[in-house]
Amino acid sequence: MGALIGSGVEDEVAAVHAEAVRRGATLVTARVPDTGVGRVEGLMSVHRPIDSTERAASWRDEGWTTFVPNAPAYRPTETEIQRMRREWRDEGMGKQA
Repeated sequence: MGALIGSGVEDEVAAVHAEAVRRGATLVTARVPDTGVGRVEGLMSVHRPIDSTERAASWRDEGWTTFVPNAPAYRPTETEIQRMRREWRDEGMGKQA
C-alpha cells in the first residue's frame, strides 16, 4: 500500500488493490508517457483485468471494510484452483502469442 500511496494513488484505492493481492490477484502497474497510455491499456485489457470498484463493492457486501496488513493471505481450495486453470485453458489465455 505504501508504494501505491507514495506514487499518488488514493488511500482507499490502494487499500482495494492491496486486498485484491491478499486474495490472490496480481497487481501490475506501469509508468508510461501520456502518449503510451492507450497502448498499455490495450495490452492490459487482453488479460481480463478486474474492475476494482465492482470488486470492492462485492467485498463490502460481504462485510469487508478495509485492507488489514497482518490478515492472513487467502488460500484457494483445490476445486477453485482447478476451475481457474480450466477457465485459463478454455479461453486460450495460457497460449503464447
